[in-house]
Amino acid sequence: MTPAQPWESVLDFAGLRFKTRAQTLGATVHCSATRPSQNFGAIDMDRMHRQRSFLCIGYHFVIMRNGVIQLGRPMDVEGAHCRAGNRNKTHVSVCLIGGISQRPQKHVVGSEWNGSDAECNFKAPQMESLKGLLTLLKGNYGFGDDMIEGHRDVKGVRKACPSFNVAKWQSTGIATLD
Repeated sequence: MTPAQPWESVLDFAGLRFKTRAQTLGATVHCSATRPSQNFGAIDMDRMHRQRSFLCIGYHFVIMRNGVIQLGRPMDVEGAHCRAGNRNKTHVSVCLIGGISQRPQKHVVGSEWNGSDAECNFKAPQMESLKGLLTLLKGNYGFGDDMIEGHRDVKGVRKACPSFNVAKWQSTGIATLD
């Protein structure tokens, strides 16, 4: 009997050929850039990525608004989530559903995120699932907290994704855009 996994698989990759990731140095956290009212999941992300000419979904894991973790690309293959810094070849990717405001944002003096609708609007079950999944990945691959990053933290990326400061969240448990 196979032990239960903390995620569900909803995608079918029959016939697709992936490149195996040669090494796993860390994890990159993303958001789907969807509004809180949009209930997306791995199937929706897969469809969107295929429409953009990806082989399939670019992320390895998707964490839905209710905290359910869905399997994206197979965990041991290269991703299609962040070309910068070669992260597709070296990092596991996790995508939280959400991250964009339901309504346009007000200008905040001094905020580097002005001009975007980025908003840290993730639900507690999502953040708990993210914490548990990252713990599992660290144990599985042997990397530490210092090798977990937000997409926005990768040199060369100019996005607010994942709409919170991952390092601050790891050290304080508080997820904020700053």
